[in-house]
Amino acid sequence: MALVTQHLGPDRRTAQLHFGGGTPTFRSPDELRELMAMLRGHFNFLPDAELGIEIDPRTVNVGTMTMLAELGFNRTSFGVQDFDPAVQQSVNRIQPYEMVEKAVTASRKAGLSRSTPT
Repeated sequence: MALVTQHLGPDRRTAQLHFGGGTPTFRSPDELRELMAMLRGHFNFLPDAELGIEIDPRTVNVGTMTMLAELGFNRTSFGVQDFDPAVQQSVNRIQPYEMVEKAVTASRKAGLSRSTPT
């Protein structure tokens, strides 16, 4: 982060952040808090910046969604390859529709209103 920001200049404002790969929600709340503090220390986010995070529906609950909203995230993306059980089995990501629906609902209730399945 320090290497990147030294080339951006002090007036550079950040309009968008995206954590991808589904992996971020495998991190503990303390790790995510520390990472967001580091990012905010290096980047000047606009007040209406889009802060997105990709979520593996198997790794979250209402508490996770609330914590993500508290960290400033306002967009979630769900890493779901397919709802066909055979496809899910072949990619080793069993994510039944009901699980994804529950995660999307929790995301919206936490104020992460820009939720989209990917």
